[in-house]
Amino acid sequence: GEVSMKRVLCVALCLMLVAALFTGCIPDSREFTCQDLTMDVPLLMKDVSSDSAFSKFAFALDSNKVAIFGSREAFGNVDVSDVTEMDYAKALIDNNQHDCMPITRSNEQYVYYTYEATVDGELYKYVAGCYKGSEAFWLVQFGGPAVNFELETYLGYLDTVKVS
Repeated sequence: GEVSMKRVLCVALCLMLVAALFTGCIPDSREFTCQDLTMDVPLLMKDVSSDSAFSKFAFALDSNKVAIFGSREAFGNVDVSDVTEMDYAKALIDNNQHDCMPITRSNEQYVYYTYEATVDGELYKYVAGCYKGSEAFWLVQFGGPAVNFELETYLGYLDTVKVS
């Protein structure tokens, strides 16, 4: 009857919740892969990598709240064995003349920094995570209008980045 169907649905939902807790996946997210990088991204992100505005990035995703874009810098023949994520972050901050300091994410294997920019008269905020893989440095940024900016949420997604 009706009661058993509700019970089945409830049990199914509970099992899904428990599974989500143990897989480490953020609710309402999906796994995204680009070359040697994987990460969780919000479900509603659409891939805009082919848009000419994002041509300098390895990938670009967009929603009505935030954009995520990634840059990959291959090591090539350069010996980067003693170059850390912190060194990379400081170089990026200097090159882009951002007024900020890089921070090592506690318990995580990456460095991040936040900065602001005015786009068409509107204040935008960004958080950028720096990662070192075996073949490249990655910079993954979340950015959008300052009024929508959710640093802790975006750091949660940056925590899921894995670079091989």
